[in-house]
Formats: sequence, structure tokens, C-alpha cells
Amino acid sequence: MSLFTEAGVFAYGSLLLFVAGLAVCLRARDRAVSSASAFSAGIAGFAMLGAGAGQRMVDKYIHDVPELAERVLCLSAGTREAQANMVLAGGMILMLMLVAAGISALSPRAS
Repeated sequence: MSLFTEAGVFAYGSLLLFVAGLAVCLRARDRAVSSASAFSAGIAGFAMLGAGAGQRMVDKYIHDVPELAERVLCLSAGTREAQANMVLAGGMILMLMLVAAGISALSPRAS
């Protein structure tokens, strides 16, 4: 199962911000690092919303599961799915910041 399928709708919001952040960094090279920082905060926000909402759904669901062993399995799978948001966002943020740092390092300095 792909991370995007596990993470749900919030992962697509993070992806949209990631692509927009890359575009802004490439377009406004002089402000790449500050732009990447701002978009990274938005990506992290989407990830936290997705992880929190996913974990709340897991908690709500497991109360209806009668067997303890089945509850543990549901809790494990649900938590993995909820945390997929954080895994994806962490990778996106890291890539965005690395691209911005590279752009900043390669850009000629104004004297």
C-alpha cells in the first residue's frame, strides 16, 4: 500500500504545498530559503492535522471492536496509517529545504 493511500486526503494537501513551494523557490531564487521555510510550515501543519485526525478515527473505531487481539491489530494498522502523514511531510520538507539551500548556495551574491 502506498504512503499516500495510507495517509489520506491530508497527504495531498501536503503534496500541493510541496509542489507550490518548489515552484516558488525556483521562480524567486533570491528568497528561496525563506519561501521554503514558509511552505515547510504549511506542509508540517497539514501533516499534523492528518496524523491527529487519523489517530482520532482509530481511537473511535477500536472501541467497537470486541476482541482484544483484533483491537491491537486495528490500533497498530491505524496508527501506521495516521503517521504516514508525518513520514511523507518529513520527506517533503527535507527535500524542499535541500533544494532551497542548493539554490541559495549556487546563486550569485549581490555586492
